Amino acid sequence: MASGLTGAFAHYRGRAREHAPCRTGTRAARGGDERYERRRRNVFGQEVRYMTGTPIEDYGLLSDRHSAALVSRGGAVDWLCFPRFDSPSVFAALLGDKAGTWSVHPAGPAETSRRYLDGTMVLRTEFATATGTLAVTDALATGASEDPHRLGAHAPHLLIRSLACTGGTVEAVVDFRPRPEYGLVIPMLARCDGGVTARGGAVSLALSSPVPLTPYPGGASGTVDLEAGQEVGFALHWGPLSGPAPRVRRQGEIADQLTVTVDAWRK
Repeated sequence: MASGLTGAFAHYRGRAREHAPCRTGTRAARGGDERYERRRRNVFGQEVRYMTGTPIEDYGLLSDRHSAALVSRGGAVDWLCFPRFDSPSVFAALLGDKAGTWSVHPAGPAETSRRYLDGTMVLRTEFATATGTLAVTDALATGASEDPHRLGAHAPHLLIRSLACTGGTVEAVVDFRPRPEYGLVIPMLARCDGGVTARGGAVSLALSSPVPLTPYPGGASGTVDLEAGQEVGFALHWGPLSGPAPRVRRQGEIADQLTVTVDAWRK
């Protein structure tokens, strides 16, 4: 898998060079830390700040052994390539602030901790707020597998984000901004029963949501209010325009896919 990831990022870096000029090399101080800030222009002449300012080591890695996602400590999926490691990105805010992200986080300030579930590449992030604790469990679904050597062979190309309130009450904010083709495509979003759909470039996406999301140009957002013991799931399904359309999933199916993924990693 390591060699696949290396190839994917090498592929990305090559594509990024095609679509944007070189970095300026200016430095900026943010929050007391000196970080590189790079500005580029995309093929439409729009100025784009290059890189998030988040150190790469602060990201958690998800994988279904076909593709990869990177999740920040703040709850943002800043990189996702579907359906393969070397596929064009769906989210790429890791490398450009207008290149797409999917964030899930509490409405107010929070202290963050995270860990992988034992024996898996399923990431659990906990946000401790003044009113309660939000646990976000992220995974790229692998599908069922009895043979550990074939883990992910039937991966459904599904990114799962499960939200649970483990104490008190919390309000979670969800912001979904897909940008296919390394941020070059702003997709068309539309509400559907159980979520939203997005079409742009060569891909089609279906985001399953337990609450209504409000579309805006290039994205959709909403909030979720949870009390202790409540849990809901979001899921992003990918599909090519030329193949079967991705579909919205019900809450029970999202929970089942997460359970199957955890079990498959542990076999």
